[in-house]
Amino acid sequence: MKYLLIALTLFLAAVSWLDRHFLKESDSFCIGNIHGKAPFSFEAPPLSLPPDWEEIASQSFHYLKRGHQSYVFLSDDGKSVIKFYRFPSELRAHPWLSHPFSFLSKKRQAIRKYNLKKLKESFQSFRLASEELQKETGLLMVHLAPTQTLKKKIRLYDRLETSYEVDLDRVVFLLQRRAELIFPHLETLFQKNEKEKIQQKVSNIIHLIAERCSKGIVDRDAVLEKNYGILNDEAILIDVGRLVFDESVKMRTRDEVEKITAPLKTWLEARDRDLLQAYELALQAL
Repeated sequence: MKYLLIALTLFLAAVSWLDRHFLKESDSFCIGNIHGKAPFSFEAPPLSLPPDWEEIASQSFHYLKRGHQSYVFLSDDGKSVIKFYRFPSELRAHPWLSHPFSFLSKKRQAIRKYNLKKLKESFQSFRLASEELQKETGLLMVHLAPTQTLKKKIRLYDRLETSYEVDLDRVVFLLQRRAELIFPHLETLFQKNEKEKIQQKVSNIIHLIAERCSKGIVDRDAVLEKNYGILNDEAILIDVGRLVFDESVKMRTRDEVEKITAPLKTWLEARDRDLLQAYELALQAL
């Protein structure tokens, strides 16, 4: 009996270690983490399918990265990304599996309250982007509540190339055109000495931020290096998870543009005086 208990303990320890190891290797992606729903009343934006929906949905998607709010997968053709919301353990389909006695813990209840607040803010931001900034974000679809209309299952591959079949009717996701990050794009143009194109992109970036401000929308995570990109020669906002209405931003558009594009100004200063001057003239035009 003694040896049996020792063997069982060692077996459970090995299973636990393997579970943590593979979860780390897969960048903490687990299919259970994307199955959850909003435990509150929420009016989801109307669901409309993009013209190339059948072509997109027939592809497999491969793990790209983990964001603060979502897991991001890239389509086979590299043209689209699908972002699945990362539900915290308290808000997943079976929360009792992770925290069976959470109702007895004030700490767990406080964590759940905080995560619920963040979930509401995220959903409001997704809806705002869908209704007011669809063109400026490259959004194709925002799916925030269970449906029975898509009738599509797609194949996902995680970082370890493990495959999963996901029923899109049952999960929260955003479908978006894939954009190239701004600074790698500009650097490529600079190496080719295509200064006119750089000047146009700089103008597009400034116009994008100003347009968002004109609609009374604030981006609380306006990091130019990682959250803005270039799609079909136009600047777009990639991350749509921290948008809020604030009419006062209309009155401080230039300040907002200057603050967000400060890294761009630094990049231009280090490379070309004429491009920097064009940037400053574009700011003055605001």
